[in-house]
Amino acid sequence: MTSFLLQALNDFGIIKELLEKQKIDYDNNKTILIIYSLVTTLNIVAIVINYIVQLKIKNADKKIHAFKIREDKRIVIYEQIYQILDSIVDLNPQNEQQEILTKITEVEKIIATKNIYIDKQIKKVTTNFLDYAKEIITQPRKRSYERSAKFLETFKSEFNK
Repeated sequence: MTSFLLQALNDFGIIKELLEKQKIDYDNNKTILIIYSLVTTLNIVAIVINYIVQLKIKNADKKIHAFKIREDKRIVIYEQIYQILDSIVDLNPQNEQQEILTKITEVEKIIATKNIYIDKQIKKVTTNFLDYAKEIITQPRKRSYERSAKFLETFKSEFNK
């Protein structure tokens, strides 16, 4: 009987050791589960932040691209207007009145149709130049190359701002 009792106590010790190991494994598993949960949560947060940042970058790229397209269009329009204004300066108001009027109408049409792209200052300078061109058609003696050059220089300076 003592051997049975010793055997039972020994078995109880084994059971106790197994329970302690099980508790340690449970604690380790609990720790591993917590760490895994934290890492997974941080990974999900990083993915969400990455998605938001990529979305903002994409939107910024769209805005930059749209701005570039508008600026390119604006530059083309300003070049057209400047070329026409420059050609008006070279025309003789006594002999080529109809051509000057055609070019004035062309510039006014560009200003009217492409109004979105034209800055207020450029529009003001262009309108003043066109008024001057209309004036020299009716009174050719008022023609002044210095005044024409001043309008064109003002146009250039407003364009380069």
